[in-house]
Amino acid sequence: MSTRREFIKALPAAGAAFSVASGFAAEGGFARTQGDRGDPAGGPPSAGHFHPRGKPPSTFTREALRRAGADLPFTDDRDFEEQRRGLIAPMTEMTIKADAGHVAWDMQQFRFLDEQDAFDSVHPSLVRISRLNNNYGLYEVVPGIYQVRGFDLSDLTIVRGKSGWIVFDPLVS
Repeated sequence: MSTRREFIKALPAAGAAFSVASGFAAEGGFARTQGDRGDPAGGPPSAGHFHPRGKPPSTFTREALRRAGADLPFTDDRDFEEQRRGLIAPMTEMTIKADAGHVAWDMQQFRFLDEQDAFDSVHPSLVRISRLNNNYGLYEVVPGIYQVRGFDLSDLTIVRGKSGWIVFDPLVS
């Protein structure tokens, strides 16, 4: 195609081709379990397969995670002290609404991480780092450098410059 107009005219055909191809790739569009592989119609998943709590971890998995937790220095809580250091303004509201009125960010959904019960199917170090990342507020990192943490999947960093403020990594939402 040599012109922009020809390219734009070709877009509907390209979109249709991708749509048809994705139907073949998805094999009927349903997630499939081993039991579904013989179903030529690509029917719905096996009953009970997508239970919200999933199936429980095996004895092997529980034992492997228990051993991993026993070998890690979890009694050393200096990293939690460092995580709290510099907090100058905690966020009290657990939800942030978008201009349209719906909830744009909900920290309440992460409160389960504060429970002290062990997660029997998650590596203990992953639970620990998740708890360390579960902060929510304004922090002073060093004089002149601040971070807004917990409002998204990334932090917002603010640096006081000689002629104003520099804001970078401005979140995802």
